[in-house]
Amino acid sequence: MFGKLLKHEFRATGRIMLPLLGGVLVLSPLAGFFSKAVNKGMGGSLIRFFSFLFMFAFVVGMVAIFVTAVIIMVRRFYSNMLGDEGYLTFTLPVGVNSLILSKLIVSFVWFMGASLIAAAAGAIAVKTYYSGSDFSVAWNFIRDCFRLVGVGNGIALIIEFLVMLFLMSCAICLHFYAAMALGNCFANKKIFLSVCFFVLLSFVMSWIQFALLSGPGQNNLIYSVNRIYDIWLNGMVNEEAYIAIPHTLFLSGCVYFLIISAIYYVPTLLPLKKKLNLS
Repeated sequence: MFGKLLKHEFRATGRIMLPLLGGVLVLSPLAGFFSKAVNKGMGGSLIRFFSFLFMFAFVVGMVAIFVTAVIIMVRRFYSNMLGDEGYLTFTLPVGVNSLILSKLIVSFVWFMGASLIAAAAGAIAVKTYYSGSDFSVAWNFIRDCFRLVGVGNGIALIIEFLVMLFLMSCAICLHFYAAMALGNCFANKKIFLSVCFFVLLSFVMSWIQFALLSGPGQNNLIYSVNRIYDIWLNGMVNEEAYIAIPHTLFLSGCVYFLIISAIYYVPTLLPLKKKLNLS
């Protein structure tokens, strides 16, 4: 049933996200081509108009894919679980945890998709503008990194990085979810109260994050990052450190975002289970 739930979520959100992502990819070579034409003095006012038009549309599209991903993340949770659709959603043979998890996974996929498409579209635009350029330097850098740390460590670092990104995405989403769930506990002014809870949670979390990042003595992330910087600056990095440093950073990031997500998860889950007040 969880697989069907994910499929339904992807189908509902993909109707909006996929055309946007495809549109950005289509606009990228056009923006690069017409910008190159203007730079080389080709054509007249019509070429300059198209150059401005496609470049403007390209930039707006790049921004729109991220903004839309956030709006969809908020809208799907509110409408499916706190709005009228909630009466149907909570009759499904899945638990509240599965409902929340499905939305977290789908949101992460679209966040990653938007990031990858933005990077690919930017690369295509640059490649079109500088027709003689290639990306061999980037590929050589990636190859050298794998050669330095080894294939096994390289794959482990990629997995750790993706897990950290997923947990960071969960922390962002659950911040919104917790605010909406708490605001929905009241009969009136739910949206206004959700905004108030969002600001309140941000204020409280800022203090918690400060405590996590700058704890007493040497047991904090800021000290660790400064220590790593000092090692690099003084040229003290050896082969073991090349491997240990990114592992430490990624795993520390995983623990950090896991704690933040867990803190936000509690005020998200409890109102949905104990004090559900659908619109």
